[in-house]
Amino acid sequence: MDDELEYQIRVVLDKELDDLKHWESTWKLQEEKGKKFIKYPNSDTLIDIFSNIQNQPEQKVNFVKNLCEKIEKSGEGIEKKYNNRGPDYYQYISKSSICFYSLIRIGFTKEAIASYTKRVPHSGSLTLLIEDVLEEDFSYFDKKDLDELLTRLIKNKLKGPAEKKRELTISKIIKNRYDQLKKEIRGINLEINQDKKSLSEKISYLDFDDKYNELLNEIDKFINIETSNIVNAGMISNLRSFMADLLTDIAKRISKINNESIPKIEGFGEMGNVRNYLKIHLELSDNDHKFINSFIDILHSQGGHSFMSKKEYFRLSRNIAIEIALFIISKYEAQFSGKK
Repeated sequence: MDDELEYQIRVVLDKELDDLKHWESTWKLQEEKGKKFIKYPNSDTLIDIFSNIQNQPEQKVNFVKNLCEKIEKSGEGIEKKYNNRGPDYYQYISKSSICFYSLIRIGFTKEAIASYTKRVPHSGSLTLLIEDVLEEDFSYFDKKDLDELLTRLIKNKLKGPAEKKRELTISKIIKNRYDQLKKEIRGINLEINQDKKSLSEKISYLDFDDKYNELLNEIDKFINIETSNIVNAGMISNLRSFMADLLTDIAKRISKINNESIPKIEGFGEMGNVRNYLKIHLELSDNDHKFINSFIDILHSQGGHSFMSKKEYFRLSRNIAIEIALFIISKYEAQFSGKK
């Protein structure tokens, strides 16, 4: 590392330690107009140093490496003193917090977390900081980051105020992960349900047999009621019939418009001929054709029955079936609707 860069980093970290030893707060979680943010002057100075080496790739690497090493290996003094916060107050004196916060602020979150998970000394200071960072902005961390933080925090037994913060932070991460999962599931379900509605409307509008909507509704009723997690053979058969019959009906409609029979290709079964005919006349790409073939083959294979025998996999298969059916019927509508 360049001597000047190393010197600049050391000056800031020495100031950080000195502030902590004299009971001066080095960062503070503040709120303004309903938005929380961390005020951390010493970290701002480190970030300014990094900004000054933007055109020096090697120095940037050295800067990040230096801070990561401090997170992993720098010691942590723990002083138990009386101050205006009350008796027996623990003060954590460490370089790890400023290095961690500075790294995530300049976009090296994964490097910061990797170093934190390798850290050998106590991490009271980091625990206090992480709780405030989550208050500032959860979006610093993706799912994997939160998992790694949670694992490290669970292992990190502490003394003093950091132990209470550790427990609060663990609960906060667990709740956030759960809330995010609910949003993702709700978003997927909303999209699938909207696509199901569009599919049902097209089935009615294009005058297909009402049995397709009846099959979908029966499947949904089964999925949504509280029953055993084991899917019965009748429901699996309904899903197979929905896909096979709908694709066959669409192919037959096209062949009637074209005044021709669906060609029978040697070595192909009935559904193979139907899928090949749809590929040609709906101008499906090779990738679309392969994906549809793979899914239909799973539905009709003996192994497919085993795959769908648990409700979560059956639900996934139902969702895929809806998307494929909507895709195919939309292609048919665009090219052949109104033709006799």
